[in-house]
Amino acid sequence: MNNHKFKSSTAFTDLLFLMLSGVTTLFVLSFLLINPISKSEDVPSPAKYLITMEYDKESNDDLDLWLQTPSGTIIYYGNRGTGFTNLERDDLGKKTDCAIVKGEEICIPINREVITLRGVEEGEYKLQMRVYIQMVNGRPTGNPAHFEIVGINPYKVLFTKDVEYADARQRFSVIRFTVRDGEIVSFSDLPFELKLEGDAR
Repeated sequence: MNNHKFKSSTAFTDLLFLMLSGVTTLFVLSFLLINPISKSEDVPSPAKYLITMEYDKESNDDLDLWLQTPSGTIIYYGNRGTGFTNLERDDLGKKTDCAIVKGEEICIPINREVITLRGVEEGEYKLQMRVYIQMVNGRPTGNPAHFEIVGINPYKVLFTKDVEYADARQRFSVIRFTVRDGEIVSFSDLPFELKLEGDAR
């Protein structure tokens, strides 16, 4: 009697292949579920707009950002935040770029002030730069302050400008910008003055 038809291993090979395919598929699916692909829209943004002023990292000058909101509030080193608008850092120049951490001096050579707008008011904002301390009075530094206004979501540079300064106590009208429906819609170079109560100038 011939029993060769019962000795075929094709069915057993097919079964092993299907089991291996199933285990591989389950492994891949479980790995994808453990580590889902992150989406940019899943990451909440801490800000709608950033206003930055950056100047020579080797400078000991103290330059200040001042921003007047449409409601008349002035954001500056003496009033760092209100509502949706905050001055993140009052940079005093190179002399404050180092700190002692665990007995070791760590330096981050950058002179930058940043104002964060987490939300915006309808109306006109006015951005001013004030030279609080200028170490070599009476002559241009050769390194102007650089300004940027950046939209965060989506990321877009909306405005840039360089301002050359020469003397302490100088004030510069950097830019005016208008907000409508939650978006910056226009810019203006018309000069302006920002004053606090008791401000001598």
